[in-house]
Amino acid sequence: MAVLVQHPVTFNGTSLNTDVGGDPRYTFWLERGFDEAPEVRGEDTIIPSAAGRTARDRKFDYRVIEIQGWVMGTGATEVLMRSDHRAAMNTLRTLFDPTQTPKTLAVTLDNSTTGSISARPLNMIVLDKPSASSWLVSVEFIAVSDWSVA
Repeated sequence: MAVLVQHPVTFNGTSLNTDVGGDPRYTFWLERGFDEAPEVRGEDTIIPSAAGRTARDRKFDYRVIEIQGWVMGTGATEVLMRSDHRAAMNTLRTLFDPTQTPKTLAVTLDNSTTGSISARPLNMIVLDKPSASSWLVSVEFIAVSDWSVA
């Protein structure tokens, strides 16, 4: 189940809930990766000719996090909206460059606390294009540490 986030999401100090002149430009929320279990390392041992397995320890390995959001162009005409939308997508492509070192992803949770985690973007994909200047985008991250909540 996704955590409902109606407050700012930031990555590397950049707000992902912004507007231009009162018109929304980015509106992102946490889709998954907070309440879900992390991936773990470790395997049970199988002993030939013995029934069952011997349980072994599991260790935290990594956590997959996904944010989704609308990217909307702003402007007085369709041409200006499309141009602004392209600029916004270019900004996000740079912000979510998967070759960078991990940065802080912070979300305001439904109980008004803030969850922060050091995460690296893996990919950004477009999920829906209802118009030329309004796209639904998904960004997946990987984190090798766990959330801190304050």
